[in-house]
Amino acid sequence: MNFMTTKKKPHRNKRFAKLLEERFEGRQRPMADAIGIPENLVSRYAYGGKGIGETMKEKICDRLGLPPTWLDETDEERPEVKYYKTDNKKKQAIIEMVLALESEEDADYASYTLRLVTKKD
Repeated sequence: MNFMTTKKKPHRNKRFAKLLEERFEGRQRPMADAIGIPENLVSRYAYGGKGIGETMKEKICDRLGLPPTWLDETDEERPEVKYYKTDNKKKQAIIEMVLALESEEDADYASYTLRLVTKKD
């Protein structure tokens, strides 16, 4: 009989818990909905010590718009990630544009967003 096991990588769980607190204000349901997993799995990843395997790591990063290696990084390797959320789509686009420019990661995305935001409806 073959059993699939996940080698525990506690740093992933710590980063996951930090993401839950900072981006979702500790609310498990919105995070579960955003990732597409059951709410109890969010709790098990963040607080219960259930290992986050490669496939789930990729899914989490993809669904939440994080770099693919984000859960494997330490806080010392990457500057603090800033999250801002508003229901106003234009304001949200401006926020994302400014953050992209600030991090110098994606100037093309920032200029594209600027064009979208300044376009008249």
